[in-house]
Amino acid sequence: MEKRYPGIGIIGHEHISALYGVDNGIVDWQGTGIQHFFYGSFDEDLIHSATSYIQHYSGQIEMGNRLIRQETHPVHQQPVASVVEDGFCYSTTFESQVNKDLSWTERVYATHEDQIVFETTIQNNGENKHSLMVGGYAILRNPSYQKLSYENQVLSWENKQTRLDILGEHVEEIRFYKESPTGFVYRTLQQIFNVKDSDPIEAFSNDSMIGVVTQRRIEVEANQSITFKWMIQASFSKIISNRNVNWNTILETARVNWKDWLNTGALSIDQLPGDLKSVVQTNLIALKASLLDGFVPADMTGHYYSDGSPSYYARDALMIAKAFIMAGYYSEAKSIIVYAASRKTKDNKGEFFQRYNAVGEPSEGANNNVFHQLDSQGYFLYLVEKYYERTGEWAVSFKKIKQVANVLFDFKRKGGLIGPEGGVNEGVFGPAYITSSNMFIAGGLFAASRIAILHEDLIHEAKWEELANSILNHIENETWISEICRYGYGYVEYVEELVRKYDSPQFFGPLYGYPISANFKEMVDKSLQNQSFYKYGIGYSEQEYHHGPWIFNTAANAQCQILLNNNENYLLMINWMVNHSNAYGLLPEAIDGNSEELCFINPLTWACAEFISAVSSGQHILTQLEERVR
Repeated sequence: MEKRYPGIGIIGHEHISALYGVDNGIVDWQGTGIQHFFYGSFDEDLIHSATSYIQHYSGQIEMGNRLIRQETHPVHQQPVASVVEDGFCYSTTFESQVNKDLSWTERVYATHEDQIVFETTIQNNGENKHSLMVGGYAILRNPSYQKLSYENQVLSWENKQTRLDILGEHVEEIRFYKESPTGFVYRTLQQIFNVKDSDPIEAFSNDSMIGVVTQRRIEVEANQSITFKWMIQASFSKIISNRNVNWNTILETARVNWKDWLNTGALSIDQLPGDLKSVVQTNLIALKASLLDGFVPADMTGHYYSDGSPSYYARDALMIAKAFIMAGYYSEAKSIIVYAASRKTKDNKGEFFQRYNAVGEPSEGANNNVFHQLDSQGYFLYLVEKYYERTGEWAVSFKKIKQVANVLFDFKRKGGLIGPEGGVNEGVFGPAYITSSNMFIAGGLFAASRIAILHEDLIHEAKWEELANSILNHIENETWISEICRYGYGYVEYVEELVRKYDSPQFFGPLYGYPISANFKEMVDKSLQNQSFYKYGIGYSEQEYHHGPWIFNTAANAQCQILLNNNENYLLMINWMVNHSNAYGLLPEAIDGNSEELCFINPLTWACAEFISAVSSGQHILTQLEERVR
């Protein structure tokens, strides 16, 4: 299937989380290949670029989508094929811009041994032999530099907590250079063009990036192919343990490892049809790769960063926990819930901050500081109950549950709704009393009341249920707009009337325990008529921020469709999301309402997760299909 959007992937394993792409897709695209690389935590971004390169006899260099020559600017091209093998191995094919006989395929994947491996196959379709210099190109961001060493064709970089080793199969030499500190790198390639030796080890410090190039001369015979391999090995240890890499089995070992992980879940992946199976595998593994010790970032591309590292949104993280629960990956879900529960709350009373930084400390106001964002309270309470239902284990203490629920009594109410706060859309109309947030709060409080019964706390059971019912009654009786068959957005501080704009995060209500009423059913039934773009993509409440359909809103609507047995709509929306994934199969945040060929924030982890939740909710239908969703 031809895809509209550039392939950008998320690669990693238990300790590694990295962004990968060799086709332009990020604003101010400076790097290529691996462009963000985190190890152990999201505190330090270690890599600016990492990809394979080919240097022709003429001296011209090709890497990723770029032809680089000394006399002019790089020339970009698009790949002829972008696929993901078995959900974990990103494979991209380019035709040479220098020699029409040559093409190459770069395959990149993560292993369970903290390695990112590059395997690049060059195909010669001509009648003549070609001599090439090939290898790996890496730009290290070099945070907290401590040491650089080069021994036995292994280049090792160390800082206070991490070691990176760069090595390759049959590598003849590795060269390393001081590089620009700005992100607009140039010197490594300049030195290669001019055949310069490495800079002396003692020249390196923490005031610049570091360029690394592995080198190997190959001969590609007529009508033959040849593969070269190299890797980045990360470790917490100061001891090199990778000198005896088995290059012949490393790919198959990784394949088996990832298949074993996929099989630990509850999704019947092998029974899914065609393209859907591949997209599901890729999104699941990308979500796993985004997760480091319970921290799962809102975004890996750099758009929602804080001080150079990914931000932590309690909301987005809990949405991703829901996807893991629904798909049956309970260890990952628990780690996210526990991490959220361990975050500092406002005045230590149980209210989550809107955002946290890369080390989990509060970091409000990265985009909009609305002072409160109460929807996360509801998600958290509901997911604690859902995790218990699936596993028989409490992920957090009842004390924590009481804290998260009871802080809701401290807030004002308007029109019966709790607030003021920002909600899912972070206060586009200013701090408000938002219908969708109150749906999640009510659903969470209903869950908390049931939890209280299991803990034999009838006082809190009654207290939480009473507040939930009060909110529900006000939503159904005061925010419902019968003539247009939907709930209003809610109330703002500065005027008294209901804001009548639609707010599609309301479709998350039943997904977090809000009861489906006759009103809600009517809204869902009308949603594809009144809230859609490009037929089956669902818009947002504020039309001028990413004007167009949003993936997570679309996925939430799809889950409501399946809850209401609107199976045909559900299937069409799943198909729509597959068709609007990027070239690797991951989901962007939103699609441009003015041009279906453009997308925003590609990929977004929450969008990937909500797609998985949507697939999980209807797998009983999807696994009965053959080619219907293709």
